[in-house]
Formats: sequence, structure tokens, C-alpha cells
Amino acid sequence: MIVWYFGSNEFLDAGFPPRAAEAFRIAALGADDWQLQHSIRYWQHGIEIAIADGMDPLDDRILAIKARLMDAIRKQGDIAAEHGLLTGIRDQAMAELKSGKATERAKIVTIVVQANLNLANVFSAC
Repeated sequence: MIVWYFGSNEFLDAGFPPRAAEAFRIAALGADDWQLQHSIRYWQHGIEIAIADGMDPLDDRILAIKARLMDAIRKQGDIAAEHGLLTGIRDQAMAELKSGKATERAKIVTIVVQANLNLANVFSAC
């Protein structure tokens, strides 16, 4: 068990800060065991840590984690949380576009469009 704990983890290998990688590892284990509330809490905590350590909220790695968070939220059936996460992603991308500092403009526009499409799917599911 000790070797596994200190061994490599996919999130650390992806370049996340160690504390965020550990939170993501715990979240992934919780999602595998259908402990969804526990998993959701750790996905969110890890994202907060990664962003506080200087990662861009629209980094592909962070977006991949948010997709895993969204999967856990959907499994739980929490439409309000799903709406909140998608709205947050869309708002972050729109703020990046409005700031004029966006270097990957096409990627950010794609994120906005995908978030809006997913929001439409959430509303149609209600």
C-alpha cells in the first residue's frame, strides 16, 4: 500500500501540482466506487489548488478534469451543479476573449460554443 501511495499517479505525470494530483487521485477512486459526493468534492478541491498554483483555468488538463467532474455530477443527477459548472466554464472563456489577451482564440471560442451547447442539453433534459 505504501509503495502505491508514493508511486506515480496519472495526475502528477500530467503536470499537476502534487497536492492537486493527490486530490484528483482520491476523486478518481471515489468515482470508481460510486462515492459521488466525495468524488465531486475532491475534483473541485483539486481544481482550486491547481488554479491557485498558477494553472490556467482553460488549460486542456484542467478542462479534462472538469469533464471528469461533470461526469460525476451527471451520475449524481444534480442539474443545478451541472448548470453551474458549464456556466462557469463559459464565463471564464468569455472573460478571456473580452480581455483581448487570448492567444488561442479559436480554442476559446470553441470552448464557449461547446459550453453553450451543453447548457442547452441540460435545459432540454429538465
